[in-house]
Amino acid sequence: RTSKKKKAAKRKLKAVKKEMKAPDTDDDGAEKEKKLLDPRALSVEMSYIFARQELARMLERDPVLVAIRAYRGRDLQGPISEPHLDEALTTLDVLKKLFTLLGEAGIDAGDYDLGELSAFDVDVVMRTARKFVKVAKDLVGLAPEVSTPPPTPHRPPAAHSTGTGSSRYLSPSAEIDSDSSDGGKAHRMPL
Repeated sequence: RTSKKKKAAKRKLKAVKKEMKAPDTDDDGAEKEKKLLDPRALSVEMSYIFARQELARMLERDPVLVAIRAYRGRDLQGPISEPHLDEALTTLDVLKKLFTLLGEAGIDAGDYDLGELSAFDVDVVMRTARKFVKVAKDLVGLAPEVSTPPPTPHRPPAAHSTGTGSSRYLSPSAEIDSDSSDGGKAHRMPL
């Protein structure tokens, strides 16, 4: 009986000690490391989670994406390119850009009816495209825009130079000089 009483007393003592411990210490009495939250990392993680939820909502409820029958058939890809939606003037232009964005992000389109898509107003399709870009930026990122240098004017290579550099055309005197050096034979070009 004494051993049972001793064991019960030890358990009771451990329970009391556990209650009296500070919340930031282990059973050994060592202090636990407090996990510091990095606001930037938390913000990035939260924006990714919210963007995934928003994308799921858009695929289910957005009238344009429902008409396209858009679905996530594979993992999201990316990054997407900057769509320049302001350059689009018609519903067809915006739909083309939206299809490109969907493909870049890894969203597939099902069997859709072109008549149904053409019935949408350009503003409705534009709003869907802008919202998709905003969500896709958080999920797959935006590709850096590559600036192409303006085309340089192309100059044809100079013909036979007389050495003066004043004109790219042969002077009549240069033609006479070159004819006399061949012994008076006329040059013919093969056709």
